[in-house]
Amino acid sequence: MGEATAAVLHGVEDLRIETFDLPKVRTDDAVLRVEACGLCGTDHELFMGHIPAPYPIVPGHETVGTIEAIGDQAAAKWQINVGDRVAVECWQSCGACESCRTGVYRRCVKHGQTDLYGMIPTDREPSLFGGYATHHYLSPDSLVLPVPAELNPVEATLFNPLGAGIKWGVEIPGTQPGDYVAVLGPGIRGLCALVATRDAGAEFIAVTGYGPNDHPRLEMAEAMGADEGNFAPLLRNFLTNQRSEGGGSFGLGKTILWRYSGIATVLFFSELSEFEGQPSFIHNRETVAN
Repeated sequence: MGEATAAVLHGVEDLRIETFDLPKVRTDDAVLRVEACGLCGTDHELFMGHIPAPYPIVPGHETVGTIEAIGDQAAAKWQINVGDRVAVECWQSCGACESCRTGVYRRCVKHGQTDLYGMIPTDREPSLFGGYATHHYLSPDSLVLPVPAELNPVEATLFNPLGAGIKWGVEIPGTQPGDYVAVLGPGIRGLCALVATRDAGAEFIAVTGYGPNDHPRLEMAEAMGADEGNFAPLLRNFLTNQRSEGGGSFGLGKTILWRYSGIATVLFFSELSEFEGQPSFIHNRETVAN
């Protein structure tokens, strides 16, 4: 059967290297040889104890690798085979409940948020449920995405933050050509939201930042298409000019605010308080009135 090596988080700042037996593949599951796994902010929060976890766990939920062994039923279901490179969704989906049938698999009745890869305790066999390991077990309800062989596996781990940028920056608020967008915070998901909203045709995209590490990221944001890779006053000046040039009142209309920094958010709204409009404020995967 062979062995796998994994980084196991036993508690706050308690990460240990351990070995596990590789599971025998059945007809409906698979084993992935991990090539790369992204480091998410959630992983850091788990390590530091800021998020409770059912320790011990194998962290890592932005996993890319190649199929080492797979059952016939799983191969037919996922349309993949041994040697294929795939990205692994952190969620699992039964495919039968109403949530799964309508595409909202994060609310799966069977799995929900209790079976997130990278958050499953190792006392559940076969233990290898996270990406910080040489191998990752893929249950029958896994969601896998084919990755082109020519795409570097490290770069492919961006599927997770890029998917978040598309969902939070475009799909949830319904970003369309002509919209004004403010991305509050230039983290990896903020930059991905910039790319997604630019591709959706937004007319104006501002990216704000305030932290000590934000300056180079703001420069990167400008290189990636942000209209202003700086603070809210720049967007305020833009709106002021638009109002004066157009004559009379200029409302924000449909403005999408994508939050990734609390400080940037406060300063942004203090700068735009005089303008009209009811912006759509994206935070924690939900749209709320602001």
